[in-house]
Amino acid sequence: EDASDLPTGPNRLGLAPVGDAGTDLFPRFCRLLDAIEGAYCIVHDGRLRYLDALAASLLGIAPGEDPSGRPLTEYVLEDDATLLGEWLAAASATKPEIHCRVPTGDDDMRRIRLTLIDPDKTAVFAPGLCLALAEAPTNDTFLDQVRLKASVFDNSLEGVIICDDDLRMLMVNPAFTAITGYREHEVLGEKPSILSSGRHGPHFYRQMWEILETSGHWEGEIWNRRKSGEIYPEYLSITALHDAEGIPKHYIGVFTDISHRKLTDDQIHRLVHYDTLTNLPNRELFRQQLRNRIVRAGRRRSKFAVIFIDVDRFKSINDTLGHREGDKVLQMMAHRLENSLRNRDGARPHDIVARLSGDEFAVIVDDLRSRDDVALVAEKILEKIKEPISLGEYTLRVEASAGITIYPDDADNVDDLLRNSDLAMYNAKQQGRGRYRCFSPMLRTQAREHLQMLDALHQALDEQQFELVYQPQVASANGLIRGVEALLRWQHPKFGKVPPSQFIPLLEQEGQIQRVGLWVLERSCRQAMEWKAFSSLPIRLAVNLSLSQIRSPDFADEVRGVLAQSGMPPACLEVELTESVAMDDVKLTQRVLGRLKEMGVRISIDDFGTGYSSLSYLQYLNVDALKIDRSFIDRCLENRSDELIVRSIVALAHSIDLEVVAEGVETQAQREFLGGLGVELLQGYLFSEPVSADEITRMLEAQSEQALPLRSAPRSQ
Repeated sequence: EDASDLPTGPNRLGLAPVGDAGTDLFPRFCRLLDAIEGAYCIVHDGRLRYLDALAASLLGIAPGEDPSGRPLTEYVLEDDATLLGEWLAAASATKPEIHCRVPTGDDDMRRIRLTLIDPDKTAVFAPGLCLALAEAPTNDTFLDQVRLKASVFDNSLEGVIICDDDLRMLMVNPAFTAITGYREHEVLGEKPSILSSGRHGPHFYRQMWEILETSGHWEGEIWNRRKSGEIYPEYLSITALHDAEGIPKHYIGVFTDISHRKLTDDQIHRLVHYDTLTNLPNRELFRQQLRNRIVRAGRRRSKFAVIFIDVDRFKSINDTLGHREGDKVLQMMAHRLENSLRNRDGARPHDIVARLSGDEFAVIVDDLRSRDDVALVAEKILEKIKEPISLGEYTLRVEASAGITIYPDDADNVDDLLRNSDLAMYNAKQQGRGRYRCFSPMLRTQAREHLQMLDALHQALDEQQFELVYQPQVASANGLIRGVEALLRWQHPKFGKVPPSQFIPLLEQEGQIQRVGLWVLERSCRQAMEWKAFSSLPIRLAVNLSLSQIRSPDFADEVRGVLAQSGMPPACLEVELTESVAMDDVKLTQRVLGRLKEMGVRISIDDFGTGYSSLSYLQYLNVDALKIDRSFIDRCLENRSDELIVRSIVALAHSIDLEVVAEGVETQAQREFLGGLGVELLQGYLFSEPVSADEITRMLEAQSEQALPLRSAPRSQ
């Protein structure tokens, strides 16, 4: 039949089939559609082949306009056209229904529903797809909610996705496009999985849907992918909308791009868990990592080591060169520690370096095969640290001490691992610095005793358990007492006599050495003034100084005050400091000693020959006397090298008008040898051990122009 033979029902527009698309049954099918109430069209290859009047009205086709052969997609909004075209092209594989929007010409739109009749294409009389058109209900609850939500979120920064019960996107808002980069027409009909980043596994999504199906709501952080391919974090909230029977019909997803917040969180996390100077993990993060290693090693039944590292004498670097240069040293230490581990048997992903505080670092050495492994690492670290460091005009050679603890042999928890490695490091410092020590139970016992000793020390300060003894210094020419050295002693009720080598470092450590040092100065000066009545010759008092006293800004004023209160002539006071103390900060030492010299106080360098000072420095410090260390005196008659050292010290000292004192003299042969060299004063057990003030008083009373009687046998000091 040609077009003139088509039926003339009330709804019919008279669109004829094109080409051979028509069949003999087509006119009858058209008359059937005319007889059925509703709006219908037939589409072939996406183009209109039949259209009744009601369908034309819904599509906005004006009366008299001929739409024959025109694409159906021309009559819907551009954003919906692609989705409609894809739906028509794959009608047999998609849902039988689709919603589209049709412009009405007054800047508004009409939402219509297109339903596929005979989606299985069993009918052979229609040359294409037969579609039923209907206006979508305006009182639909879901659409009302959609419109409301769309109006709320159109101008917000939160993206909105509305999906059907098959999780295909029906609507997205402008923020969705701004965040993801996808335009609406690119995603309508697609599932949200096109945004998947690949970061979350199936288990994550299974849990999400279990919660969503159970409670109807899920929210949390998720990583998605933009159209550009960039992966970004978002905070997503999904709500299921159910029908009257409780069956989910639609899903609404609202999400926010939290990239900036994540960046801020990462920055905060870094500030909390990383050292800003070295970029190494800090103590808090190291403890977390240590806990993780314990769990991991316990599960695998493996071992790992903790190395506690402390830079030796770092305070001197800060005090001498300043904190800025000190920071550079710490940065260099961090870099060297990382390199030491990185080069150990190739990459070591599980080894960790951290800066715990100040000049303290810690290392986790993972997957140990034996204790020898960690020993090699410790040796390599310490050797690496010793390499010269150039800081402008200075070249430093820094050393460090290290302590090693093995998990689980030495400890099985975070606190004990750190505590034991710290104890081992402290023991390494006591043994001479620049070395490492492995933890042993004995160190814990020593630490316990150390704490007991500290407690006893504070008790001694409160109860005045300290006392002074004095050792005479005699003239080599006639044996007369010309001076005494004040020596601090501690008699404890429980521990008995505590050696100075044990309690003096504790006083330094506890910051009490200045307090005790001032007490020694006051007490000994008063005592020296009492002895003045028993000697026609001035008695010189020698008092030892500590590094803390030299560093004290008030020290010179304290000495001035003691001299004034006691009436002690400044020339009768001689302060002794070791080479190491004198050379710790030469400029500071020169400044402090200069103020003492202005008062008339004498300066003596103790234990000379064991340190690294030079005679040029001695002149710079303006000292008056040298005390040759007892180790040289003890061997000077048996060892040719020591004899030459003693001769050289005496000759050089006299060449710059310095007085020489020899300590540790125990034999008559030593006395004669030293006297022959011109050593002015002798001190040692040959003449007297350190004795009480009363005993010195007795010696002075008995002293005549004759030398003191020699002791019957020498005693070790």
